[in-house]
Amino acid sequence: MPDGPSQEKIYVLDTSVLVYDPDAINLLDKNILILPIPVLYELDGLKIREGNVGFSAREAIRVIEELTNNGLSAEVIRAGVATKGGGKMFFVPFHEDDWKYLSDGIDRKTDARIMAIARKTVLDNPGKKVILLTQDSAFLLIARAEGIDAERYHKNCKITDSGELYTGRAKLVLPTQDTAILTLLHVRSLEYDELKDSAGGTLPELFPNQCLEIWVEHKCELAMFREEKFFLIPKYLSAEDTKRIAGRKSSSLMPILPPKNLEQAMAFTLAMRPDLDIITFSGRPGSGKTFMAVQAAYILTRHRDDMKVKVFRPTVGVGEDLGFMPGDIEQKMSPWMQPIVEIFCQLDMAANGCPYTESVQTLEDMIINKMWAFSPILHIRGATFNNTVIIIDECQNLSPHEILSLITRAGENSRVIITGDPTQIDSRFLNRFNNGLVMTGEKFKGDPIAGHLTFTKSVRSRLAERASELLS
Repeated sequence: MPDGPSQEKIYVLDTSVLVYDPDAINLLDKNILILPIPVLYELDGLKIREGNVGFSAREAIRVIEELTNNGLSAEVIRAGVATKGGGKMFFVPFHEDDWKYLSDGIDRKTDARIMAIARKTVLDNPGKKVILLTQDSAFLLIARAEGIDAERYHKNCKITDSGELYTGRAKLVLPTQDTAILTLLHVRSLEYDELKDSAGGTLPELFPNQCLEIWVEHKCELAMFREEKFFLIPKYLSAEDTKRIAGRKSSSLMPILPPKNLEQAMAFTLAMRPDLDIITFSGRPGSGKTFMAVQAAYILTRHRDDMKVKVFRPTVGVGEDLGFMPGDIEQKMSPWMQPIVEIFCQLDMAANGCPYTESVQTLEDMIINKMWAFSPILHIRGATFNNTVIIIDECQNLSPHEILSLITRAGENSRVIITGDPTQIDSRFLNRFNNGLVMTGEKFKGDPIAGHLTFTKSVRSRLAERASELLS
């Protein structure tokens, strides 16, 4: 039975914690960890699944095996295995007699066995703080109803309010159009103190690569904050704007299809900046997140012969069926990648004035030549992608561990563009605050190599925008 200083906490781990973060065992500091044997059985059953859950289950088993694979005897393992965080992990089996620790009527499944072990741990350790950790909302509620102290596992981020999330944008209203705005428009940059003076001596808190809307009466100019300066963001909102801006000297590459609103203009500038290695786009459906990411990738590959594109999209909810679909990996991924294909063809048709069928053939040729590739996440271990635009779409359905596995594949001269909508979670182990999309945006906030933008307006159609407002 666990034994240690009274100030140590005792954490009982649910399977969902290890699926969400396979390395959680090593991140819970110098505390006592209870790993119920039913959790190992459940991980063993999940490891054969295709897709994200199977990938994480295999990773979790590997982490646990690594901690016990040092020639330890059974007696030593039963006495507690040291974790990399300085804690101690105990494997605790379930016995049929343990059902007595739960109320009558509890469905006798794996979750109930884990709860019974948690309840027994509480009784065996009077005076110590015992916490059942889970990522499963229903399990959390049932455990609390049973009188068990249950909490969500947080990986260094405890945001619980959407209002606390970083948006990557700020708004500034100036009383009149003074020399600051004229300087920004003509010189394309502006000193921090000059804009501060125009704003009456105060500016909102700004982070590197944050976008700023500067409103004067009913007109708006866009700027990006970096290196204590503001740099003009072209709006490109019409064909006339595009032609006008193209006549100026600019290091930016032009959009093929102009942005439909101000936030798309900000997103395009972020995606095309050569000094940014990672960009995250978050927001409502139909706002153009994926479109802006694919457009940036398309333009970069047109201007650089050595540049490739790698697109990842999770297959949450249909992972079991993926392995039984006919064809090679591209054919198996086709249903999930069709939105990307449609965007590519739309851009290619606009850029080259060609019909849809010709654009489809162009993409197929690029796939054959390995210039564009669509891949599931489970096939990335050990890979390094140099000179590549890595697009991770719908990544609200990925855990921070899965996002880490993808981002760390980026090699020299590569960039990562991550998109998703945190309100559309399809994984039972994630919510709108702990998913890989939100966590990545929060962790990279203020980093000079990163940019983020939260989209707020749907441009897909009038119906899509209205539905997004009324049904979200």
